[in-house]
Amino acid sequence: MTRILVTFALSVYNNVANLWPPFNRWAYVPANVVATSLLGAVAIGILDLSASDLGISELSLADAAVGLAIGVAVGSGVFVVAATPRGAHLVADRRVAGLSGAMLAYQMLVRVPFGTALLEEFAFRGVLFASWRDRGVLVATIISSVVFGFWHITPAAIMVRTNAPDASRRTMIRV
Repeated sequence: MTRILVTFALSVYNNVANLWPPFNRWAYVPANVVATSLLGAVAIGILDLSASDLGISELSLADAAVGLAIGVAVGSGVFVVAATPRGAHLVADRRVAGLSGAMLAYQMLVRVPFGTALLEEFAFRGVLFASWRDRGVLVATIISSVVFGFWHITPAAIMVRTNAPDASRRTMIRV
């Protein structure tokens, strides 16, 4: 029953949170770090999942270094494309147009890794998948994938509104 509640909560959390205006501003990173911590407590304490079940016990410094190297390689490629006049439109996102270097660095180094990736990876590849794995890998994969899709309904609607050709600057700043 607990895993059903966790599954439901993850289906709802991001969609409801994105309707709260501060979530899309100052509260995004703190709220998601707290949510990650609470989810970890539920996973270990109530769902009785181990670090190994969650896929975090095997992480080594070498694994982190490889991940960082891959991220730098991909990120460098995107920056090279973005720096060329012919390629800039391929990676353009109106939400970051006009951001200062410091704000862009915050987005890339804090908001995305700690506000987005940490919770999503832990929730879907870790907790949700592990909590359903006893029903089979296929079932766990389908459930975690479907809930991951539900997770993005409100953010996708906001992004469409934000990037609409007639979107106001106020709408773009909201996200």
